[in-house]
Amino acid sequence: MASFTMDIADKLGTGACSVVYGLRLADTDSDDTEQSRPLAAKFIVHRDEHRDGCRDPHELPREATMLKLASGNRYILKCFGLFEVDLDVQPKLRGFFARTSSHRASKTAIVETPPGRGFFLLEELCCCTLHDLVEHVSFKESEAAFALHSALCGLMHLHALGIMHRDIKTANIMVSDGGLRVILGDFDLAACLPDDSCEMAWNCGTAGYLAPEVYGSHKGSKATDLFALGVVLYILLTKSQPFLHETPLLTELATRDGRLSIEPETLRMFRSHEACDLLLWLLEPRPEHRPEAFEALESEWLCIREPESEGVRALVRQWSRTDSIEQNLATSETKTPDARNTYRAVHSTIKEQLRRTCRTLLSYLVGGG
Repeated sequence: MASFTMDIADKLGTGACSVVYGLRLADTDSDDTEQSRPLAAKFIVHRDEHRDGCRDPHELPREATMLKLASGNRYILKCFGLFEVDLDVQPKLRGFFARTSSHRASKTAIVETPPGRGFFLLEELCCCTLHDLVEHVSFKESEAAFALHSALCGLMHLHALGIMHRDIKTANIMVSDGGLRVILGDFDLAACLPDDSCEMAWNCGTAGYLAPEVYGSHKGSKATDLFALGVVLYILLTKSQPFLHETPLLTELATRDGRLSIEPETLRMFRSHEACDLLLWLLEPRPEHRPEAFEALESEWLCIREPESEGVRALVRQWSRTDSIEQNLATSETKTPDARNTYRAVHSTIKEQLRRTCRTLLSYLVGGG
């Protein structure tokens, strides 16, 4: 049996309910250090550890199920497993590993475990998000087309499985491989459509990305994800938000009325007509008039505007020069002193726990669980 070592890197970042650490898995029988495998461990911070409040820990298996079902597509963040650590006397690790990339494989039942600390083992993304890029650099249409094409392919895969992402935004669309891959991540709010239904309850999302129907009926569908992706495209093309205002009420009114921050006639003066046509199609206030993902992929803009063959590598290089990775990660930190103190404590505890459980985790990696 091959043996491996796992080195723990520094914290990669934090979210509203999670802390992410870098890992590196290496074959101890090989002298080739370049063959080590970068991974990331996303630890879930339970509600009682975060004053701002997070999801009930019992909902953790749902996110794991969404990631497992969606795995196997190059436009979706890869998840290698869900684990939960018990620290009563001796660290124990229980969980599953995804064994196949085929979404047709039988679903793995995830049994709730006693309270502990859960984490996902994910591919490590060493670059940034679209949010990071658009904050510092400007997209050419070919680069925006590459990013949109990738996101649409990811959404088409999810929707074919009956999964709604429910939180499409620039911060949840990630850049990997130095800018050659753009993928969908953060499935914290993702959910499956009910059987024999084309819509579902939709009481979540991010202000500025919510579709008119969410404000009206609190329900959504595939078209609701596509509307949010339209907001992403608007931001890439204009470096501004289409509907977000100072107050939730003004944001809702602008969204319902379809009042863009830049008039369509003005948009067409500095962006191609084909790009604007697709943008306005995605941002159509009536969901039944929006395209599905496969229809948007066949739009004139994506057909005649060849996506940048180099992806967004040039943008990643510009972004790296204007701001270090550490500084960009720091912008995602919660700004309240109490929350920062909480995360410092959680950071220290998790890192120690991860060190103590690496050996058990390696037996799962090598032995298959």
